[in-house]
Amino acid sequence: MTTQSVTFRLSDQDLKRLDTVVQNGAKDRTAALRLALVHEERRILGQRDAEIYRTQGEDPDAEAWAHNRTIPALDD
Repeated sequence: MTTQSVTFRLSDQDLKRLDTVVQNGAKDRTAALRLALVHEERRILGQRDAEIYRTQGEDPDAEAWAHNRTIPALDD
C-alpha cells in the first residue's frame, strides 16, 4: 500500500477528541482517522440501504431466506 502525507487543520477540540481515541486503544492518530473513515463509509452505506428499502421494500428472496433459517439456542 502506498501512502501520501496529507496536511490539514483540526480545531483544538477535535484534536483532543482524536487523541482521546488514541489513548483508548487506537494505535496512533492515523489509525484513529482510518477507523473514523471506515465508520463513516458504513454509515453512508447504511443510509443508501435504508433508502433502497424505503423506495423498493424488502427483497422477497432475502426475506424468505431469513424466515427459513434456524437460529441455534444460546447457552446460558
